[in-house]
Amino acid sequence: MVMDFGRSGSLRDCQFFRDSPVASPIKWYRAPAGAKPFPSVHRFSRLSWYTEPWQAEGVGEVYLARETWNPGDTPAGVTGQSYFGTLEDFQQGAVYDPAAAIARTPFGLAVACPSCLLDVIAMEEGGCSAVLQEDATEIDLENP
Repeated sequence: MVMDFGRSGSLRDCQFFRDSPVASPIKWYRAPAGAKPFPSVHRFSRLSWYTEPWQAEGVGEVYLARETWNPGDTPAGVTGQSYFGTLEDFQQGAVYDPAAAIARTPFGLAVACPSCLLDVIAMEEGGCSAVLQEDATEIDLENP
């Protein structure tokens, strides 16, 4: 699903858990044709859009982490039609469970979700109808 918009693919450390500072890379890539927008506001947007990214704390991209370029190629099989986890995991961050061992593809996509392949971290080319503000609220560009 489409989570944010960007000009290119990138990789940066991200805090995915609301109760742990453990960080791991988030990889931004192009959404496939026909990908749906994520159905709710969430904490996973690119810091490059923030006017004051140094104030970003907790769940989401880590401000002091180095952002590196990657080609943004869409992983094979990603459809952009569903997401893996609960809405709460995306709105507040997941609960950390060090015993959880989620099997993943070489690209890092969850094998347990074959219909979506964890296709929620995506980037789409072209125009956009909405953007998220720094507090994760949405600005509707079609109906200002």
